[in-house]
Amino acid sequence: MDKVINCLFAAITLLLSARGEVFKGDCNFEKPLAACGYSQGRDDDLDWEQTNTREKPSSDPWMPSGSTFMMVNTSGRFAGQKALLLTPQLRENDTHCVTFHYYIGGRDNSHPGHLNVYIKENNSPMGMPVWNVSGPATRSWGQIELAISTYWPNFYQIVFEAVTSGQRGMLAIKDVVVQGHQCMNTPHFLTIKGVEVNAGQTASFHCTVNGRKRDNFRLWLQGIGGREAPMKATKPWNNRRFIGTFDVENTTKGDSGRYRCIVHSDKGVGVSNYGELTIKQPPVPIAPPQLTAVGATYLWIQLNANSINGDGPIIDREVEYRTVSGTMYDLQPVDKTTHKIGHLDPDTEYEISVLLTRPLEGGTGAPGPPLRARTKCAASFHGRRKVCPVCLISTPWPLPSRWHSGALKMAVHDVHAGSKHLLRLQPLPTPHLHL
Repeated sequence: MDKVINCLFAAITLLLSARGEVFKGDCNFEKPLAACGYSQGRDDDLDWEQTNTREKPSSDPWMPSGSTFMMVNTSGRFAGQKALLLTPQLRENDTHCVTFHYYIGGRDNSHPGHLNVYIKENNSPMGMPVWNVSGPATRSWGQIELAISTYWPNFYQIVFEAVTSGQRGMLAIKDVVVQGHQCMNTPHFLTIKGVEVNAGQTASFHCTVNGRKRDNFRLWLQGIGGREAPMKATKPWNNRRFIGTFDVENTTKGDSGRYRCIVHSDKGVGVSNYGELTIKQPPVPIAPPQLTAVGATYLWIQLNANSINGDGPIIDREVEYRTVSGTMYDLQPVDKTTHKIGHLDPDTEYEISVLLTRPLEGGTGAPGPPLRARTKCAASFHGRRKVCPVCLISTPWPLPSRWHSGALKMAVHDVHAGSKHLLRLQPLPTPHLHL
């Protein structure tokens, strides 16, 4: 019987723990920081001080009485000095709410510094603050809700940052509590997904807010690198949720990275998970196509497009060609690595390039380096000799002056074809004639 009771007690204890009745991350700062799993920042200028005015009352009028808290004394500090305080890494399975109290002490209407709150997801950089306050000094405790939508297997840390202004006073926090339910006044987000676009296109993030839309909500998209985007539009999802749309326009490779949705209420801030923005560069061949065969009315080419600048996969290939002199232009789809360009003019020079396309809108890259190639002269009617649009005849004697005044008709015997052709000679001011 005792064994059954012990097993039942252990099961109840495990169930309560699984349901989150005891939370890692809670801290009232009565015990040493290590007991709560909190730590001081390493790459900062100052440390937070643990203070207990219950046991050691202070005569300082700016100091809160009857409390245990963490504080940064800004008096005698240069402007811009920082102190960081980090919670342990928190892994939560379900919706929860983190609350804390903050305090700004100093002379009336003074601004002793800034209190910033960061949410670090996994081992990412701190990114940008999700909430901040800078005064003026009130000498009273305020409460803030953090509706953080990062769940197991991911984890997060809350970082409290105090930044001095050069004025006398203090910044403090107390009673950090992780609650096993949603925040009362601040909405949560559903998990957001990553977005992939081609460079130059618009990336749209869709953030679903778990809560009714209120006039005091302010939403925006926050990039870990500092870029932000205002909300473009909202639409209701149902009577308890709505969707906010955010556009990152004219994207470049530099916009790649992690983005999340932020919503501010009068009582706190909601923070989504990070979604990855992937910017792909449309592919461009590194080398020009290669010429493999030439005719009077066609050119055979090898695309030579295995090496590219940009990103794959390649889903479409096209050959672009134009006359070097003139306005003729065409674009042909290609489904093989070799391609015949037909119906060309004889003895004409063309410029040929390859275009490659990857998935999604705007996936076609710029034309690759061009190949210049000239078609051959056309064959005669009987196919025995070549006739080019321009041929030169050289004579060893001076031309009569009358040849320079117009065209001259003459009969020429073609020994190759065994026939006669009537040719029209256009005299030139030199001993060379166009035939």
